[in-house]
Amino acid sequence: MGSPEEEATNAEAPTLSEAKDALRWRMRALRRALDPAWAERAGAAACAAAAALPPVHEAASVALYRSLPGEVPIAGLEAALRRAGKRILLPAWD
Repeated sequence: MGSPEEEATNAEAPTLSEAKDALRWRMRALRRALDPAWAERAGAAACAAAAALPPVHEAASVALYRSLPGEVPIAGLEAALRRAGKRILLPAWD
């Protein structure tokens, strides 16, 4: 058992789940505030860098995700990998 001050601080501290939720909301807000043109350029640069990685270049299959609005756009990476004959693995959604 801690001091009354420690117990009061712990009672006011968010749970891990609450802290994660707050961080997610903060990150979403920051992504929404990005200039769309900048985000598109950054996404294209990230896709080019990923496609150039030796493990990606050498792989027969590559696992990806479909980006949602506000996330790094990776449709260009998927298209480039398909043109290169890669098998694309995507998560299943119900």
